[in-house]
Amino acid sequence: MDQLTPHHRRALRLVVATSLVAAMLGTGTSAAADGRQSGPRAPVPVFVLEHGRYHGFDVPFGPYAGELVGINNRGDITGGYAQTADACVHGFLRDVRGRFSRIDFPGAGATQPIDLDDRGTIVGSYQIADCNDTLHGFVRDPRGRFVSLDAPGSVATQAFGINNHGQVVGQYNTGDGGTHGFVWDRGRFMVIDGPAGAIGATILDVNDRGQMVGLYADRAGTLHAFLLIGRDYTVIDVPAAPVTFPFGLNNRGDVALTTATRLVLEPGVGGYALRAGTRTEVAFPKAAVTAALDINDHGTVIGVYNNPAPRTDR
Repeated sequence: MDQLTPHHRRALRLVVATSLVAAMLGTGTSAAADGRQSGPRAPVPVFVLEHGRYHGFDVPFGPYAGELVGINNRGDITGGYAQTADACVHGFLRDVRGRFSRIDFPGAGATQPIDLDDRGTIVGSYQIADCNDTLHGFVRDPRGRFVSLDAPGSVATQAFGINNHGQVVGQYNTGDGGTHGFVWDRGRFMVIDGPAGAIGATILDVNDRGQMVGLYADRAGTLHAFLLIGRDYTVIDVPAAPVTFPFGLNNRGDVALTTATRLVLEPGVGGYALRAGTRTEVAFPKAAVTAALDINDHGTVIGVYNNPAPRTDR
């Protein structure tokens, strides 16, 4: 078929704000609160995997991590948080010293930061009225100044990744239901629609070499994760996973992957790191669900997980 079904459109548009959190809350078992236990309290914390060791942390502004988080080579982390599993997402920045600050597009009802470069420039998306409103992309410079991104002819635009040359990648949707990947460079949009025969695409990250990762839908409606080097597309699907999301890419060509058993991020989410063609599992200890969402040049992986022992005390 030459048209995407509603389920395929939903997956390509990456509307995962509540579905990922819901998946993590709805799988596995949770231990009772234990006042003697240390570690994150939130049901869905952020994790960092560095030198083979996992470290989880809470975002102090809200107990639910947003669907996407990013890390740069300095160790700064950006992402989203929410007060409840179905509430609108707002942004945070955690610097390498562990200090948190809020990130919100001026006047927006929802803000989802997703990635940042080594200077601290952040990209993501925002919605004015609430989290059901039209999506717009944004770029926030290290001084806190925002620029809104809307691709020409689009009805929705999302920015997903940025490199150290200031190139921003993402996707936009058109009124006819089309989904297109883009690169925004010095104020100009370039469309990337996937390999020959693709009927929809999104770009999720870009490194300093101009290599990109993303998703495309073939004519049968099947979604494929890809690595784009020059004009060459390489499929990097995880075998037996109906959907593979390649969320993060570093300058070595390593990729942070998250899989789903269905076309949206529901129970069955799993994390992987693809390094030099070798795929290894990323699984927070004892967590039923782990999503790997970014990887920096040091090989540090960041993501979110289902807390096996959330706490209600403060």
